Amino acid sequence: MSKIREGDVVLSLLKNPVTEALSVKAIAEHAGVSDKTISRMIKNNRLPKFRVSLNYPLLRVFTLLVYCESSIQLDEEDFKGIPFVEEVYVTDSFKNEYFIKMKVLKYNMIFPALKKLRELVAADYFVTNIAYDYLYDTLLPQDSRYFDVKREHLDEKDWKVLSALNENPLRPINEIASEIRIPVQTVSYRINKMGSKNIILGYPVFPEPSVIEQAGLRTYLYLARRWDPINFDPEVINVSMHYFHAGYNIGGVVFAKSSAVLKKGLKGSDRAVVFKIKDIIQNNWMEGLWDERNKRG
Repeated sequence: MSKIREGDVVLSLLKNPVTEALSVKAIAEHAGVSDKTISRMIKNNRLPKFRVSLNYPLLRVFTLLVYCESSIQLDEEDFKGIPFVEEVYVTDSFKNEYFIKMKVLKYNMIFPALKKLRELVAADYFVTNIAYDYLYDTLLPQDSRYFDVKREHLDEKDWKVLSALNENPLRPINEIASEIRIPVQTVSYRINKMGSKNIILGYPVFPEPSVIEQAGLRTYLYLARRWDPINFDPEVINVSMHYFHAGYNIGGVVFAKSSAVLKKGLKGSDRAVVFKIKDIIQNNWMEGLWDERNKRG
């Protein structure tokens, strides 16, 4: 399989994530290629990770987007073990700039989480935005009625299942059940229930930057001061969107051919900033949440 073809497969999966239970067959059907092709890409680490996409607004999960600068260069090890960290974006600039995305379930967990972050990250400068997480292509309105949606409650077993599932959604259910010591039937039931309630939205691919570059795209993080919808170029793939309570009003991570293509959709903003992302450090905020609950006993 050529590199260009691998890039095409990744692009197809980014635009059309798997929504049913994750399997090689489901991935192949969504990408329009054979099971053998997907198996080979997974084996060769060209599809390195899939994750669980949750309906964060339905759960009323708060997103924290923290920008920090450090006088020293930080790497993946510096961010390990920090509770609630979901992703870390390393900008492609001469500065040691990082965007840290965190998620917490309650408002009163925000400040302890930020305090812990500041204790564990050797950064000299922090700026924090608090947001609700929005996703495109879901049945979630972008107005005040949105916040009237009935909140779904997940118990500790649900979070334990999600945490294990998010580590590798392709793992057999019996392996997950054995790891978390919950019966296979219970794990299967919980996953199906969360899918039917629209809590689990799907299983998007988490691609390596090198695979994205093979497709002729770059990874960007944008922040813009505006409330009206953004009309991006059709070739811009928007993989996240956040509305912030303070500071910048909207932001997200996208894949685009260039920053110029991306900025077309940001015209009309009072202020817009685009950062080219050099690397994305992966984490599992659900595991951090489960660990914190265990510590509290």
